[in-house]
Amino acid sequence: MSSTFDKLAARQSTLSDQHFGEQSIIRTMIKSVNGRPKPDADRPDWQAVGIWSVAFTNPIDIKQSVEVIANTSSVSFDLRSFPTGYLIQIGDRVERLKTGVLYTVTSAEPDGHGRAIYKLNKASSKSW
Repeated sequence: MSSTFDKLAARQSTLSDQHFGEQSIIRTMIKSVNGRPKPDADRPDWQAVGIWSVAFTNPIDIKQSVEVIANTSSVSFDLRSFPTGYLIQIGDRVERLKTGVLYTVTSAEPDGHGRAIYKLNKASSKSW
């Protein structure tokens, strides 16, 4: 049975998602024979609401456009909203629907209250 604190944490998480959350698509990936990621047929893609913190990038003109990243992008998901048995794994991709930008998950940090913060790197392309 859930404690009062667990119920309050779940309610707070739901309210945070309602006010600050954005729709995202989790694209499950596995490494192929040549090491390049490909879609994971055993884990279908799904949508979830996440709270985003996107890295500040500043283009610098040195013969070609180079982005300097001042910090790391991350997204926080309520794990209770995931389909049963599904978790985001390192190497999976997360698409932020608001911008269409695709990110690769580099680490997962559970917060101990039903959410997890996923550190992200901008994916080089949408091809897989």
